[in-house]
Amino acid sequence: MQLSKEYQNNYLSFQDELKSFVYRLVTNKQDTEDIVQETYIKVTKNIERFRGDSTFKTWVFAIAANHAKNFLKDKKRWHEDYQDNCRTATYA
Repeated sequence: MQLSKEYQNNYLSFQDELKSFVYRLVTNKQDTEDIVQETYIKVTKNIERFRGDSTFKTWVFAIAANHAKNFLKDKKRWHEDYQDNCRTATYA
C-alpha cells in the first residue's frame, strides 16, 4: 500500500522533528537515518491500521520510538531508562 498525498505531505512536514527525536534516543546519525527510513516503510505498510485515535504525527512517533527501543535492545547499548538515570544524577 502507498501513503496518500496528504499523509506523505504530513510526514514530510515533521520529518526533521522525527529525526531529531530518534537521534536523541540512539545518538548516532546513521542509525537515526536507518530507523527513520524503517519507520516510513512500516507506516506505509500499515497505514490502514491508523484509526485516528491520535494524530498521524503521534502515531508515527510511537512507531519510531518502538523501532529505536528495539534497536537499542538488540544492540545492548544501554537500558531504556538510561536517559532518565542521567537526568536524575545530573540534578541530584
